[in-house]
Amino acid sequence: MSSQRLVGLALLVLGAGSLVETFRIKDDWSGARLMPLLVAVALLALGVAHVVSRAPAMAPPAAGERADIGRVVLALSVLVAYVALFTTLGFFVATAALLLVLVGALGRYRWPVTAGLALGLAVACHVVFRVWLGMPLPDGLLGP
Repeated sequence: MSSQRLVGLALLVLGAGSLVETFRIKDDWSGARLMPLLVAVALLALGVAHVVSRAPAMAPPAAGERADIGRVVLALSVLVAYVALFTTLGFFVATAALLLVLVGALGRYRWPVTAGLALGLAVACHVVFRVWLGMPLPDGLLGP
């Protein structure tokens, strides 16, 4: 069995487990199951795509070419810091800082564009999660 099919089967198992756990959520808030449901459906769809597709074999990396592990370490470090500081800084500030660092480091934009993207995406996340879905998120530095 190819590694692609094994990944597909793993995604299907994760998706099925996520789907089962999504429906076990007992909460009066109607949006509590939305994100877990979307993630479960996405995992199932990606699993099916991996199992049924016939992707061509990947070419080996060229001489001197290797994965940029620094970018991976940066992304993981920023996510760990985001989780650690989420309550202290609050949702909006922590999300804006996360996006500023990730878009700045991983994107190819100038800093004014990066800052605009980070702020715009943080505002969009605030509107979706706080205003539309009514999620109780920490205020942090911005206060109530």
